[in-house]
Amino acid sequence: KRELPQAMVPLRGVVTQPTTALYVGELAWASIYYVTDEDIKAPLKEGGVEADLKELTFYEQKVNGKSRGVVFLEFSSTEAAVRAKELLENA
Repeated sequence: KRELPQAMVPLRGVVTQPTTALYVGELAWASIYYVTDEDIKAPLKEGGVEADLKELTFYEQKVNGKSRGVVFLEFSSTEAAVRAKELLENA
């Protein structure tokens, strides 16, 4: 499990007005290993929210097509998104 950057630590677990979308950053994208959709879906499946996932989009650099290390997730409900956030934080 990776540690959050120091500036982000106070924000962990803060949910003020949950939405159905999640933005997950700082994903591995090196040429040896990169995060795939299956890596993202695995903890969601174990936690029972994979069926609520409507969209999963990885963002790439326009110039070279390499991953930016960011994925956008959209769920069918705010409850599923909040649960997914908890699952991904502990993955």
